[in-house]
Amino acid sequence: MKSIYSVFSLVLVAIIAVVVMSCSKQVYNATRAQQLVVDSLDFSYLDMNSDVASGIYYRVMHADSALVFEIAVLDEVTQRKILMNGLNVFIDTTNKSQKTTGFQYPIRLINTQLPGEEPRIIPLNDKPGAGNHDMIKLIVAGIAKEIPVSKNLQARFILNKNQVLMLRVAIAYSELGLNYSSLKNHPFSVLLITTPLKLPKAPEGGRDNGAQEREVMTTNQSMMGNQQAPFGQATPGMYGQPGGGVYYNSSSPSTQDGASKTDKITIHNIVLSD
Repeated sequence: MKSIYSVFSLVLVAIIAVVVMSCSKQVYNATRAQQLVVDSLDFSYLDMNSDVASGIYYRVMHADSALVFEIAVLDEVTQRKILMNGLNVFIDTTNKSQKTTGFQYPIRLINTQLPGEEPRIIPLNDKPGAGNHDMIKLIVAGIAKEIPVSKNLQARFILNKNQVLMLRVAIAYSELGLNYSSLKNHPFSVLLITTPLKLPKAPEGGRDNGAQEREVMTTNQSMMGNQQAPFGQATPGMYGQPGGGVYYNSSSPSTQDGASKTDKITIHNIVLSD
C-alpha cells in the first residue's frame, strides 16, 4: 500500500512539474505587421492579450525594420496615468525584466507652472506644439532622450468616441540599438509600465471658493467655442469624460483606487513569427 502511495506521489509531482514548466515557457507569437505607417487607429482590441486589473490590451508585432506596438486602454484611471505620465515600454533581449532599452509615449502632457504651483494639464485640444503628440522619449542603454517622431519613430494616440485610449508605436530597431536577426533567433521580453498619479490635495472642507467639489471639473462649454472635439469625443473638452476637465479630487475613493498603483505587465518568451 505504501509503495502505491509513493508511486502516486511521484507521478503527481511529475505532472505538476510539467505544468509549471509549460506555463513558464509559454510563447508569445509576435505576428508580422501589415503596415508601419501610423495613419489610422481603428484596430480592434478584441483579439488582443489583456491585463484585467489595469484594463490594458496589448499586441506586439514586427516588420523587417521595426517593432510595432498596439495598445488599447479601457480603464479611465489607467488612461489618466498614461496621458499624464506616459506609458513606459521596455524591450529586454535577455528575456527577463530589465528596463534599460525602450521608450515612453506620450510625453510632456503636463505644463508645469511657477515653482511650488500644482502642474496644469494641457488641454488636448490645445495644440502646444512639439511635446504633446509629436515627441517620444527613447531609452537606450539606460540613457533617455526626447526626440521628435519621424519615419523611424512613428507614434500616435487618440481617445476615440467610445472613450477607449488607442496607441500605436512603430519604432525602428536601429533607434533602440537592437538587431532584427538577433531578435528572430532569441526570445525576448517586453514590459509595459505605468506611473502612478500625483493627485493635488483636496481643498479644506471639500469646497473651493464655494464651488462643489467634484472628481472631474467640467469645462464651460460656451468658452470652448467651435473648437473641434478631441479624439472623436462628442463634445469639446479634455479626457476624463466628454466635455470634461481634468481636476481630480484626491479624497475621492474612485480616484484613489488604482491611481497610486504602478501597473506592470511583463510579456516573456516573445518570438517573431511570419
